[in-house]
Amino acid sequence: MHTIKLPPKRSGQSEETWDSAKSLVVTGANGAGKSRFGVWIEDHNSSGDVHRISAQRALNLPDLVNPMPLESAQRSLHYGRYEAGWSESTYRQNKFSRRWGGQPFTRMLSDYELVVSALFADEVRRNRDYTVAAQTALPGTQPPECKLV
Repeated sequence: MHTIKLPPKRSGQSEETWDSAKSLVVTGANGAGKSRFGVWIEDHNSSGDVHRISAQRALNLPDLVNPMPLESAQRSLHYGRYEAGWSESTYRQNKFSRRWGGQPFTRMLSDYELVVSALFADEVRRNRDYTVAAQTALPGTQPPECKLV
């Protein structure tokens, strides 16, 4: 369970919190403030548990998706770029300057390739963890040979 900070309902009131199991979906009419609400939530919840997906007017599906390590895929999806050794504040700066191009309210993003890369990388890690656990539980058990060896 995650706790997400929400903006105050009225000026002068304190921030509110919302306990979320997974996702928060915001819908509303054009100009209702959905993007500003999302930017506020993303900006005020720096724990890394919040990832805002921009409303897509046109979904761009790439022909190929480049595989990458899980951490690289997740950091690229959340912050726009991955560089080993960067501090959390550098990632956050990069998020707004590079990922959102300095326009977090209006910039259109195409996250599909990065989402698929992160999902594939997560699946590979899950499979590897399962294989190691199975070998530990059943000594002498060998996984099927991988064609990528």
